Amino acid sequence: MNCQFSGSFNLRILLFLCSLIILNSLKCNSQSDSIIDNSIYCKKLAIESAQLADQTFIFCQKSYFENQPILISNNIDTALFSINDAIISIDSAIILASDSAKMALKYAKFAQEFQKKAQKSLIFAQKAPNYTEKKELLKNAMDFAENATIDAYHASFYFSGKKKRKKKEVIKDSIIPEKQITKLDIDQTLFTLLKEDLTEKSETNNDDLQKLSDELLKTSDPSKKIQLDGQIKKLELKKQDLIKKNNDAQTKLSTINNLIAENEKNNSSNKTQIDTIFSKTIGNIKDEWNKPIKTDADLPIFLVYQVQLGVFKANVLAETFKGLTPIYSKASENGVCYTTGLFEKLSDAREAKNNISAMGLTDAFIVAYYNKKKISLPEAEKLEKK
Repeated sequence: MNCQFSGSFNLRILLFLCSLIILNSLKCNSQSDSIIDNSIYCKKLAIESAQLADQTFIFCQKSYFENQPILISNNIDTALFSINDAIISIDSAIILASDSAKMALKYAKFAQEFQKKAQKSLIFAQKAPNYTEKKELLKNAMDFAENATIDAYHASFYFSGKKKRKKKEVIKDSIIPEKQITKLDIDQTLFTLLKEDLTEKSETNNDDLQKLSDELLKTSDPSKKIQLDGQIKKLELKKQDLIKKNNDAQTKLSTINNLIAENEKNNSSNKTQIDTIFSKTIGNIKDEWNKPIKTDADLPIFLVYQVQLGVFKANVLAETFKGLTPIYSKASENGVCYTTGLFEKLSDAREAKNNISAMGLTDAFIVAYYNKKKISLPEAEKLEKK
């Protein structure tokens, strides 16, 4: 365990030094017209930190409802690694952030504080002598990780990169400009996913509340009743907090949707069908940003690549993936799997994956199919070269 923490500490030092080098480089080039605002990096780091904090919550929850000591210990270890990496990411974002990003820094520091509290609770949970004390510490770690996730997402929302200045270029009439994924598109995806996450956590909290309420009605032990009553009160407070956060996320999402609708209305007079990286598909199909999700669609029999976006417990709206088309969904053992694109070349799939990661969907990865069967990327590369 000491070796593992030593490795994590060395990684933190390395990232800290890298952040300083990047920051110094940005300052040295501040007079250049081609500079990209460092808040772009901060946004990515904040999103990464939120995702890692959410992973911490998941493994804390697994440990909390587990009965086997070895599995409890393993899940706590995994949660600790996740929260350590989350702290590294948010620390790096804070180091790189400019003083003018006040709201972003405010939420980033809130997230940092909750992450450190979660880390501390998990360290104590590792050493806790009995199961009851361990469960209480895990419950605290879950609450801290959940708050850290939300605050890190909020920090990413307030990090807004400035567009780099470009020299005016003469564009030929025959060339159609590529549609750019805007900050509003990214924020729409981000807050849609955040709302889904909050909804899922609310459902879990309500289930826990119901179980404890049922247990309270059945027990006749006075001390047990006091204990259960205390736990129910905590969950009731958490329920109200989740409602408030869900409403806040909905308000921001509604604002973003209204701004997008307004922009689309203003640009409707100059609407032209265009291509993006996602239209580099079989048959060069034109990109349609409002295209419906293709459910259980058959894949071609020859070699194709796709970018897997994630597996969700239930179906999600097409708007969740706005800007990514075509979208495919397929039921799997763990839920509903969503992928995008049909690419004949791995290089095109990689370019698409990089664009998707830039939107904040950093868990996306490339998958390959041949004769409708999933194969490894090394196998796919060999087939592609033939």
